[in-house]
Formats: sequence, C-alpha cells, structure tokens
Amino acid sequence: MTMGSSRAGSGAGRLVSGAVTGIVIRHVREHKGDAGVRRLLAGARDRRRPSELEDPTEGSSHEQVVALFESASRVLGDPEVARHLGREMLEQYRGTQIEPLMRSAGSTTALLSASVAALGRMLPAVETLIVEVGKHHAVVSARTSRGLSRPLCLCDLSKGFL
Repeated sequence: MTMGSSRAGSGAGRLVSGAVTGIVIRHVREHKGDAGVRRLLAGARDRRRPSELEDPTEGSSHEQVVALFESASRVLGDPEVARHLGREMLEQYRGTQIEPLMRSAGSTTALLSASVAALGRMLPAVETLIVEVGKHHAVVSARTSRGLSRPLCLCDLSKGFL
C-alpha cells in the first residue's frame, strides 16, 4: 500500500523548507543564546541572517542544511541533534491550537499519513511513502529525487519527526 505519499519536488534550488532551518536556529538560541547562533552560522559558513533562516517561506540546499546540522552538533555537543530536532518539530505544537487538529485525525494511521505529508512539504525533494502499517509498527520509505543524495542528518530528522 502507498498511502500518505508526498511527491518529490523538481530537485533544483532550495530543497529544504525554512521550517527545518528555523528550528535549528531556535534550538541553538534556546540552549546557547545569540552567541551560539553566531557560532552556528560561522561553523556552517552560512552568511544568511538568522531571520532569513527562520522564515518558513525561505529554503536551503541540502548542502546548506547539512552544514547547519553539523555545526549545530558541534556547538551543542549533541551528535544526535537532527533526530532530536525532528521530534521537536512535531512536539512544538503541544499546548497550541494545532494539537487538537492533530488529535482529530481519528487514528494513528491518519495522523501518520498527515505527518508524512507535512514531512514532504518540509523536504520536497524527498518522496515519502507509507509502505505498511501494523498494530504496533509502520514502515515508511523515503527516496530523494534522482541525482540527489540523502544526507544522514535528513534521515535522522525524518526519523525523529515520525
């Protein structure tokens, strides 16, 4: 079965949503302050302003996002920062108006399907499909557009989110 699929984008230009880079900036700021954000950007060799990276309408290339995650890992001393941030991306809605919408999905499968669709909007160059759903498990497949690699940090981000 291939329910809850998200289609890959064109594969060119900005391939990762600002929702992803924004949570990296906010997480580093929360734990290390503005000085930590400056270290993050310097370590990633990213000259963009934090406000640009926090804008969900902006995007970044795979290379820029990998550099941000690698730098965040160093700045925070957390080798699993991508997985933690993926989880945080979903948990950030706890206690907000979004939480009741998520609960209204009606079933775990429907919520998983909605989550896979959201992941597809954040990572449009990745085709994500729900392959199998069981009582206590689910199998999700993720493939990048032809010619693109799938950096480990984006796999970990997806795992944490799902």
